[in-house]
Amino acid sequence: MKKLSKVMALLLSAALVLSSCSSNGKQTDSSSTDHSSSNSVSNSTADSSEPEVTDPMAKYDEVVTVKLVGTENAAQDYDGYTTDNSPWTEMLLDELNIKVEYMWLSAEYDTKLNLAIASKEIPDIIRTSNYTQFNSLARNEMLADLTDLFDTYLDDHYKEYLSQANPDYYEYGSYDGKLLGVSSSGPGYNNARIVMIREDWMEELNLPAPESIEDVIDIGKAFVDAGKATYALPLNKDIAVTSDMCDIVGVANAFGAYPKIWVEDGNGGIQYGSVQEEMKAALKAYADLYKDGYIDPAFASLDGGKVAEQLTANQIGIVIGAFWLITWPLNSTFEADGVNWRSYPVSGSETLGTGVKEQVKAPTGSMLCVNADYDHPEAMFKILTAVSDRLEDTDEEVQKTFHSYVKDDGNTVNIHMLNPLGAYFNDPRTNLNTNPHVTDAVDNNDESYLISAHDKSTYQKVIDYQAAVEAGTKPATADWMYYTLFYGPNSSYGILNSYMDNDMYLVDALGGYVSPTMDTQWGNLTMLEDQYFVELISGNKDLDAGFDEFVKAWQNAGGTTIVEEVNDWYKSR
Repeated sequence: MKKLSKVMALLLSAALVLSSCSSNGKQTDSSSTDHSSSNSVSNSTADSSEPEVTDPMAKYDEVVTVKLVGTENAAQDYDGYTTDNSPWTEMLLDELNIKVEYMWLSAEYDTKLNLAIASKEIPDIIRTSNYTQFNSLARNEMLADLTDLFDTYLDDHYKEYLSQANPDYYEYGSYDGKLLGVSSSGPGYNNARIVMIREDWMEELNLPAPESIEDVIDIGKAFVDAGKATYALPLNKDIAVTSDMCDIVGVANAFGAYPKIWVEDGNGGIQYGSVQEEMKAALKAYADLYKDGYIDPAFASLDGGKVAEQLTANQIGIVIGAFWLITWPLNSTFEADGVNWRSYPVSGSETLGTGVKEQVKAPTGSMLCVNADYDHPEAMFKILTAVSDRLEDTDEEVQKTFHSYVKDDGNTVNIHMLNPLGAYFNDPRTNLNTNPHVTDAVDNNDESYLISAHDKSTYQKVIDYQAAVEAGTKPATADWMYYTLFYGPNSSYGILNSYMDNDMYLVDALGGYVSPTMDTQWGNLTMLEDQYFVELISGNKDLDAGFDEFVKAWQNAGGTTIVEEVNDWYKSR
């Protein structure tokens, strides 16, 4: 798939659990903090009867080296900076006496880390990519106990960020009663599905706003029947991979079905959404569209890039996916033809009524952990705090130094992507909060509503967009994107906020856990599921008999055992 735009990179950086809010009064200027007497947790006074004073961000008396590993990103323009020579490494050495060294950098980070874990040649601080890696490290007693350090070194407002992103974060990072990892991800609230429709075609055909998923489908068919589009809805070969783009998730959710995630069964356990009866209605919606020629007959061979070409070539006027589709590929249609895409919520089916939920992914299993043999495990919390303090500082110069800046040639240098641990604490609702903050500031012409650095940069783009429209000139594409994403209740984030306000999010109940049988069989079960769904949509299998056949095949291929294993885990938490 084509690389996402620079705007997308900035938006995603603000959506991570571990990027930017307010400084909360925290002191980040080392020149005004006394670190003269400590390289440990506490500074003791001469009078031992006085209480011990803890300074979590005390500078080490001598240089402490921390060995890391990281992801190599050759495509990014870092303006001469490198992973091991950046404002981040300079700041850590100057202010904390922490020297960063890299054991390796690789574009194949997951594979390389798996090999490192297998050979027990791990760095001092490890960022796992999935729960399987974390479990492997924990089972083999390769991780330091962070229980006491977590309470001593981590500020309460960063703990609150973790809690907002994933209320079970402490349990999630614990193993055998000890905290061994700090979760660096939360549920994917930002990536819940949104319906995006060609506004110009809606106006030309005098079509009303959709109030149900059936209305959305009828609008897509109307576009085709009127000769505007070639297909009613896009679909690619990853139909149920929850790729955030052109899959069946939005339509499935509208029918009360939740593919690829685990949901509570009402009896204290959980069940796999893809094998539940509700999936039939969602599959039938696509099967009917396919039979009547409203779906590309070659969908099973298309990737996301090919579907993006269809969207930008005016072959499709509706897409159901994540917010970032505004930043690519839909931005291309505005750039070329000034096409506006209007966002709508995913509304329930007429047969479902109320109670529609929008599924989101569970935390990825990404953890920050410390090698059990490392002498300074507290260094992880020092680095995290130092990095996070700067990325939530609203000062423009701090943001330019540590987050991003634009060069004379127009390229954006994303310095934040060079931060040593590849993660930092952030208010998980930064983007969600920006929507009402910016909307209120614009509507009231009052910048006091702006709180975060992200609020301020977004506000400027929104007012630049409005000024261009008022002047009768074409707005800059970046300004259009930010306006479409953040301004008003009908923006992408306005809709995501409505999901939050109305308790419409449904988070994968599995939470990243991998059972023993899942570890060996899940890949085969995924292939089985995708194969059946393609055949059911394309009419190669009868929907009722074929779906029942799929469920039995899934159960016999390990699904029954996995359901038992994950429920044993879920009920014993």
